[in-house]
Amino acid sequence: ENISESIIAESMTQDDIIQLIKWDYTNICTDGGSDGGHPRGFGTYPRVLGKYVRENGWLNLEEAINKMTGLAAQNMSL
Repeated sequence: ENISESIIAESMTQDDIIQLIKWDYTNICTDGGSDGGHPRGFGTYPRVLGKYVRENGWLNLEEAINKMTGLAAQNMSL
């Protein structure tokens, strides 16, 4: 059985983001390209590592890296 979930959020509070990012099943990704066309292409991962890991401690480094790599690949069946 292949189950898929997605969230499109236009108006979230910081508390919502913290709760979502800490959820075991949330992977961290971006829909921004790396061609410089949108800040998400370069800013998503540094923001997570800087703000969510280093500054606020909402995730530890290992959790963040897993959510950006291994968990994301697992969720894509890679």
